[in-house]
Amino acid sequence: MNESNPIRYSIRKHTLEWRREHVTLRGIVTMPVTDHSVPAIIFGHGFTGHKAEANFMFKRLSDALAKCGYATIRFDFAGSGESDGEFVEMTVSTEVQDMLAVWDAVQVMDGINPKRVSLLGFSLGGVVSLLAAEQLGDELDRLMLLCPAVGFQDILARDLQGEKLHHLLQQGWVELYGQQIGQSFFDDSAALCIHDTCAQIHIPVLIVHGTNDGVVPPYISHRLHNQVIGSRLVWLDGADHIFSQSEHAVQLLDELIHFLQSDAN
Repeated sequence: MNESNPIRYSIRKHTLEWRREHVTLRGIVTMPVTDHSVPAIIFGHGFTGHKAEANFMFKRLSDALAKCGYATIRFDFAGSGESDGEFVEMTVSTEVQDMLAVWDAVQVMDGINPKRVSLLGFSLGGVVSLLAAEQLGDELDRLMLLCPAVGFQDILARDLQGEKLHHLLQQGWVELYGQQIGQSFFDDSAALCIHDTCAQIHIPVLIVHGTNDGVVPPYISHRLHNQVIGSRLVWLDGADHIFSQSEHAVQLLDELIHFLQSDAN
């Protein structure tokens, strides 16, 4: 593709379901209309999020990227959105398994170049994508992390006080952000070693973070950038966690397109 005179494709969408053990995952595939096989991007949403994401961020990005020639696959993790399962049973590890199940399906999907499949993760979905990338190795084309919630255990633990803390310890679950979260989520999270994961990532990585993110501290991305050798970190001045202002949404899309096309030409 030529960034100075980009092709704009018509797009078509269809819903799909994927199986991961006993659960059905549901999502939307957005394809550019073309006779050629195209690169693909699998989206991973954030904690308590869904395949459209807050402020329709994923829907807008998905459509815009498809118009630029990239198939996009956005789905609900098990227990979220329209996928099967209960949220209280969700852990980061189960979400990694979900993403890898969708990855396997995308590898044999009509119209997609299996050697050009990337991951895009937002917030906690960024952590999930990072862990999935470690398992995929150089099979993965590239990795894009938006406000990745590395250190999310500490972020959630801020709310585990008083009665909530006692409830978790006594009942094995607690309600946070309107959802029941199981003890298994915290146990699984404690076993993760993100530092070791970062050392295993050897593909192109883009990290984008808003400087006014009030959910995931921006400095987290600075530390992650230093851990992932060769990664590119982009700050969007004034942007919040979901890039809700239109100017920031445009800047985010521009950064993603530039990154995707930088090694593709």
